[in-house]
Amino acid sequence: MSKLDLYKLEIIEHVYSIPYSVDADILAMAIDPESHSLLIGLKNTQDSKFVIDLKHELINAQNNDFVILADGKEINYQITYDSDSSVLSFFIPEFTEEVEIIGTHV
Repeated sequence: MSKLDLYKLEIIEHVYSIPYSVDADILAMAIDPESHSLLIGLKNTQDSKFVIDLKHELINAQNNDFVILADGKEINYQITYDSDSSVLSFFIPEFTEEVEIIGTHV
């Protein structure tokens, strides 16, 4: 896998470094506690594979059963995980503006 970029997400005086790779510009990432999800705003998105490494303390899903939406449409993903984090990889189509990763705990 190619080198991952890092996004710094600050939540209540704690900074999470989120490694990711995608052929798009990340506008912002934010946690939505009500929907137990991580929202990712994108622009200049090309057809590409999106890889993101998420710490369990940031977002987790029971039985590693996440739901991923690209502009509101559910998409398939692959997952690898260990005791600290889950690495999700999935394809996003050109012009995608928002990815939502829904877990069961944020």
